[in-house]
Amino acid sequence: MGVEINRVLEGTVQRLLSPTGLFVFLGFAAFRLFEMVMYETAWGAAIEWIIDNHGGQIARQYLGYEVSDSQVTVERLHMELLQHGYPEAAAFLQQATSTGLDLSLPVVLAFLVAFPFVAEMLHVLGVRAIAAADPDTDGIPTGELLAGLPVVYLRSLVANFVAWLCIALGLVLGSVLLFVPGLLLAMAFLFVRQRIVLDGDGIVAALSNSYGLFREQFATVLVVFGITLFLGVFSTWGIALGSGFFVPMPGWLYKLFTTGVIVFNMALITSAYLQLQRPSAV
Repeated sequence: MGVEINRVLEGTVQRLLSPTGLFVFLGFAAFRLFEMVMYETAWGAAIEWIIDNHGGQIARQYLGYEVSDSQVTVERLHMELLQHGYPEAAAFLQQATSTGLDLSLPVVLAFLVAFPFVAEMLHVLGVRAIAAADPDTDGIPTGELLAGLPVVYLRSLVANFVAWLCIALGLVLGSVLLFVPGLLLAMAFLFVRQRIVLDGDGIVAALSNSYGLFREQFATVLVVFGITLFLGVFSTWGIALGSGFFVPMPGWLYKLFTTGVIVFNMALITSAYLQLQRPSAV
């Protein structure tokens, strides 16, 4: 059974405009905005760590005077850079160390390590919520969201890691073939998360069944994947290039826009999967 793309797009929009869809978007947006702040914090904390531990070497090599590491602070280095005619470097130092949160580098690194695991949990919950979303109701299906969550999460985490490892390997090995092997693998594993989250597959079964859908419904998968790929590339590179040539987009607005694309693509893949597996669900 093939997918009617018009029905899939209609179902995607309806689910996203439901209260549950809005809740999913807000959850992803909050996470990605916090992620942006933490990356800014990591950048500033790393610079401060370098100055604290190698400030004397920086002063000797670039500014021409002898001091110990303990005598060099961010404030002093900023002033010295201005005095020695490096206003751009001084401005960069001030901006990098004045943004973000006041956290130590080890704490920030712990957050950065945790982010991919939190992101996968959000995707698991998001797929369940989007699949259960009904535009005519006001409630979020909490029971369905949390049922068997630890096992489902671990399966999805491992299966998607394996899938992306294969895709990355395919992209590297297939670079001489215009990345075709990697793209084909990405399409083959497009429904791995949906198989685990919505149908309870194990890791191997999810990979196998997603590949089976890819073989049986190649044209459908190609269209859905093509839409998600176009939106992903446009939101990542198109907006960035446009901001470089036209009016720059604030970082927080760019995060919200790309979050909308991520949530839309997740809903689109889920809606397509539901129509393939359960036609009455879309």
